[in-house]
Amino acid sequence: MHLMSNFTTFSIIRTTDSKTQSAIQSIKSERRLCLTGTPLQNSLHDVMALLNFICSNLKTNHNNWVQIVSPYLKNGNVKPLQLILRHVMLRRMKNIALPNLPEITHQIIKTPLTEPARKYYDDYFEKFLKSYKSQSSSTSKKEKQIFSHLNCLRGICDHPLLADPDLDLSDNQATFRINQSQSHPNSGKSERTITHEVSHTMCCQSQKIIHLCQMLKHGSKLMEKNTKVIVFSTWTRFLDLIGIALNQHQIKFFRLDGSLDSRSQDKCLKDFSISLNTSVLLASLQTAGVGLNITCASVAFIMEPHWNPTIEAQAVDRLHRIGQERKVQAFHFITPDTIEQKIQSIQNTKKQLAQSTILPTMDWRELLQEIILM
Repeated sequence: MHLMSNFTTFSIIRTTDSKTQSAIQSIKSERRLCLTGTPLQNSLHDVMALLNFICSNLKTNHNNWVQIVSPYLKNGNVKPLQLILRHVMLRRMKNIALPNLPEITHQIIKTPLTEPARKYYDDYFEKFLKSYKSQSSSTSKKEKQIFSHLNCLRGICDHPLLADPDLDLSDNQATFRINQSQSHPNSGKSERTITHEVSHTMCCQSQKIIHLCQMLKHGSKLMEKNTKVIVFSTWTRFLDLIGIALNQHQIKFFRLDGSLDSRSQDKCLKDFSISLNTSVLLASLQTAGVGLNITCASVAFIMEPHWNPTIEAQAVDRLHRIGQERKVQAFHFITPDTIEQKIQSIQNTKKQLAQSTILPTMDWRELLQEIILM
């Protein structure tokens, strides 16, 4: 019997039917505590997982939760849920707990698809719709296929090459080998020249890469001078392409992703923080978005919107936290008239749900007044 069970990353058990949550629920303890900055990420079912952990004898399942919560939410009434959470949750907003943190600003950068990429996107989308309408597979299989196609559309918004899952973009030479026969058959040019030309052609297919390189190479009125920059992306293969472009522009950078073990990650961050001639870090959202302190940087580029807005928020919070002495700027890339706009709309809905449901902790007198008025 444990006196207290404490989990500092609640998000790992927010899926109620996961093996991880089942194992954690089996731990016997007199008290339970979880610390998280993201109690609600995708839906109110995240809250159900939280309640099941905190109140181990509650045993709320999906059907019960829907019956309890849905009638109120359909009428736009979230107060009963707020009341439940105030009994089990203490919340302190960052701007209250850390009032002296420097300002943080967010700006959306719209990068339309190039003409070839637009055609490729539209053609892929049409094929996806035809395939979806003609499918007769089971619902679960169909959902997986749909999600896979949606991710391909997301990839095309970054770069058309990302729609091909088998393409190796890990270095310039791999890129050269893939494209040599197609782009420069029997040209007689050197491998170095061909690689440079292929890299230039590839990177010009992405407005995001073009715009990013312009801001990094020539500076921007939006960015302060002598700042360290982190470029976040969901796709490590897009980081590969960005790396090719940065090499072409002679911009030095570090790289942080899941291929590095914890010791190598620590060394990468240390080298990045003390380097005087390298101011760019390419980082995957999954690896660098949680649990790290990167306050040496003050500019973040989020290269594509994520289904889960809290993942983006956590990534930016790697910069905007205790120890940051400069104003933090976050630039979010969005491709107009694509799935990215729809994801942005979904993000806004999820943010509004979280803001309306999970409020800062009230004084006990205010809480009592709320109960009386219900």
